[in-house]
Amino acid sequence: FLSGCGASVPALDSNLPGVGEVGIETTVENFFGYLEDGDASAAFRMSDLAESGEFSEAPLLSGEVYASAGSRPELVEMGEIQIADDRARLDLRYKMGSSEFDAELSLLWIDEAAAAPAHYVVGLPTSEFGLSANGLEAIPDGSTFYIANVDVTAALRGAIADEDASRVPAFGGVYSIHVVLPGDVEPSRVIMSEPTSFYGAELVGG
Repeated sequence: FLSGCGASVPALDSNLPGVGEVGIETTVENFFGYLEDGDASAAFRMSDLAESGEFSEAPLLSGEVYASAGSRPELVEMGEIQIADDRARLDLRYKMGSSEFDAELSLLWIDEAAAAPAHYVVGLPTSEFGLSANGLEAIPDGSTFYIANVDVTAALRGAIADEDASRVPAFGGVYSIHVVLPGDVEPSRVIMSEPTSFYGAELVGG
C-alpha cells in the first residue's frame, strides 16, 4: 500500500529550508496535526488557498467551531514522495472517526517572500473545499444558525445564495448546526454533517 508511481525527480535544491522529503513530511505531519487538534485556522494557513487570499470571512475555520467538530482527520500513513518542478505529491491514508480514507495529496512550492521563507503549502481543491450548504435552502428565511454557540448565519446564507459554490470554507468533520427559527429564542432543530474527506463535509439531515 502507498507505493509510489515511479522514481522521484528532485527539481529543487534539497539543502534549502523545507525542501526535500523531510521538509514535505514535516509539512504534512504539521498540517494534519493541526486538523486533529481542531486548529483549523493554522491548518488553513498552510494551504494554497490561504496564499490566494480568497477566503477572508470563514467562521468555520475558527478554533471554537472546528474544535467542536467530531471525527476530525488523523494522519495514519504516508507513502513515497514524488517531486517535480515546484510541486510534490504523495499518497496517504488518514482516518476520520471509524472510517479510513486513501488520498493523493499535492503540495506547491512557494518562493521566499518578505514575510516568510520559501516553503511548501498543501493543495486544496477549491470546488470541493468546505461544508456544503445544500439542503439549508429549505430552512425558513430569518432563521439563524449556530455552531458551538458561534453565529454562522451569514456564512451559511452566503453559501446558499451562491449557486456556483454553495460551500462554506471548512475542513472535514461532524458539525452540529443549531437552527433557531424566526420568533424562537432557542434552537428547535439540529442539523448534522458527515465528513466526505479531510477538506469537505455534507449535511445529512436534522
